[in-house]
Amino acid sequence: MTKIEKLLEQYDHESAEYVVLHAENEKRHGREPSQPFAGENDPKKALQIALSLAYLPTDIILTI
Repeated sequence: MTKIEKLLEQYDHESAEYVVLHAENEKRHGREPSQPFAGENDPKKALQIALSLAYLPTDIILTI
């Protein structure tokens, strides 16, 4: 299990952190983000909203 997958287990599925980590995990597997967030059903727009709100550990390097 990767560090991202371990972190995913710690966050609520509706949190900004979960949406960001989920998108990062999806990208690492060659897939597009797929999580809605804050009433936004378009996953790419939802990710942008989540990125502006998420508080993540500083040792996480995002490639999204």
